[in-house]
Amino acid sequence: MAIDKTKPKLLTAQQVADFKKNDPKEREVLAWEFPRSPGSKEVDKFWVRKPSRSEVEMITETAQQKGLSTGNDLLLNTCVLAGDMEAVDKDDDLAFGLIKELTKLMDAKKKN
Repeated sequence: MAIDKTKPKLLTAQQVADFKKNDPKEREVLAWEFPRSPGSKEVDKFWVRKPSRSEVEMITETAQQKGLSTGNDLLLNTCVLAGDMEAVDKDDDLAFGLIKELTKLMDAKKKN
C-alpha cells in the first residue's frame, strides 16, 4: 500500500460542513498544522477525522498481517481528508508526526 497523493491539498469551510453533514456518524473534522521545519513559521495543514471502530479494527489487522508500514499508510489514507500528501510521502518527520497524532485518535477510539 502507498500513501494516496490524490487527496486535495485543502478543504474549504463548506467542504468540511458537507463532510460532517454526509457522514453517518457526524464525525468532527479537525485541522492540524505541522511546522515545515524546526523553528519555521511555515506550516503544512491537514484535515483529519477520527476513525470508526470498524476502521480501527481494519487498520490494526492490516498492521498485524502486512506490517506496520502498510498499516500506517492505511491509517493516513483513511483518516486524512486533505493536505499535502506528497510532503507526507517525502518527509518522514511529517509522516511520523501525523501518524503519532492519528494513533492517539485511534487509541482513544479503542478505549470506547
